Amino acid sequence: MKKRVLTAIVLLSILVPLLVIDHIVAEVLFAAIACVISVIGTYELMRAAYNESQSLKHLRIIVPLATEMQL
Repeated sequence: MKKRVLTAIVLLSILVPLLVIDHIVAEVLFAAIACVISVIGTYELMRAAYNESQSLKHLRIIVPLATEMQL
């Protein structure tokens, strides 16, 4: 639990200034970080599903990448 709180604090300390700064570089960095977080979250979700069903072996890599291609 402490690890998740620490991770949230670190991510918020990076993302909040990017939201406040009105510059094109900040917007690009925010979009890039949001994409990375999206891929990591989707991978974690697929990994949890893989633990339940071994038939999802290839999907746990394909689904996060396909999600990113849609953005």
